Amino acid sequence: DTRHFAPFDGLYVYFRYNADKTIMVVMNKNTKPIDLDTKRFDEMLRGKTTAKPIGTNQAVSLKSRLPIPAKTVMVFEIL
Repeated sequence: DTRHFAPFDGLYVYFRYNADKTIMVVMNKNTKPIDLDTKRFDEMLRGKTTAKPIGTNQAVSLKSRLPIPAKTVMVFEIL
């Protein structure tokens, strides 16, 4: 399934998910990096505390803001 969130401040976020896995896609069209507050997406994160950017082995905390570089699309596996 897919769950979209309305674009806000130059950011567009959507989730692809099933019973086993959740993926979050973040698009930042701004010319400056953004620290994404994940509280807006609580209904999709449902108490999850960690995300892993696809292509890396480095997990990041969802309890703090996620740094999203300017003019970038980032894909996270929610753990």
